[in-house]
Amino acid sequence: MYDLGIKNGTVYLNGGFFNCNIYIKNGVITNITNEDLGCKVEENASGKLALPGFIDPHVHFSLGVGSNISSDDFYTG
Repeated sequence: MYDLGIKNGTVYLNGGFFNCNIYIKNGVITNITNEDLGCKVEENASGKLALPGFIDPHVHFSLGVGSNISSDDFYTG
């Protein structure tokens, strides 16, 4: 049994997009397949892109939003 199943999404894999499911156990992607497998929690990704392994590396230091400023600056971040 998987912890999480991200089902029915358009998954980017090996340079292409495929309609399939992503299964996660203990915080690790352990299976990407068309099979409908058992999982504790299901998320329906129908009509959405699923991009396993992608990391968004951008950050905002000393970002001002209205009267608030983010807590990290260039030294602490």
